Amino acid sequence: NNRIVAEHEASNVFIKVEKETFMRRVREQEAELEAHKKHAASTEIHMKQKEFELARFLKQLEEAIQEKDKDSARLAATEAELSKVRNELLVHESESEQTISQLKAECRETSIKTDDVLKQLGMSETD
Repeated sequence: NNRIVAEHEASNVFIKVEKETFMRRVREQEAELEAHKKHAASTEIHMKQKEFELARFLKQLEEAIQEKDKDSARLAATEAELSKVRNELLVHESESEQTISQLKAECRETSIKTDDVLKQLGMSETD
């Protein structure tokens, strides 16, 4: 009878030790799960921050592209205006050259006429 009681007590001790071991493992796994949950939450927050930063960067990039497009349009308009001014300058330069040529021709003509008149009057230019 004592042997049965001893075996029963030993069995109870074994069951108690196994239960405690099992419960310790359950608590360790629960702690691990909580750590994973905290890490996942932290990772999610980090991901949200990165998404926000990326959205902000994309907005800045879009604004920079729009500004570049505006600059390109202004540059094209400036180049067109510069081309127009160059053409006008070439026209004025050509007109000036023609005017100078005409004035030189008129001066030669006037000089010849003056010489003729002076010869008719019997005078020279040096008089």
